[in-house]
Amino acid sequence: MFFGFQFDGGWVDIGTISVASLWAAAKACKRRILAHRVADYISWFRTIICPDTTKDFGAGASIFPLVLLFASPFSSQVLAGLLEASKVTLCVAGAVALFSVLSDF
Repeated sequence: MFFGFQFDGGWVDIGTISVASLWAAAKACKRRILAHRVADYISWFRTIICPDTTKDFGAGASIFPLVLLFASPFSSQVLAGLLEASKVTLCVAGAVALFSVLSDF
């Protein structure tokens, strides 16, 4: 239990998808504001459906597992839930962390 909350792998997947969706939506809104596009349906659709949204979703999918890894020394239940969750989620988080470190090289 983590602060009285039963934590398992399902919550990791739900949190990961939720954070990734919110991250991609926030970045799409930021792209739209920075592009100063006309407020019509087609330009909004093209701002959302683009390759950048896929990249943002992948980057957002790594945020929640990395936060849980940061919090894992405080509770073994969090670490067990993270390792019990999808291995792909943990792989994406590790790849984004690795490439962010290597980008400064």
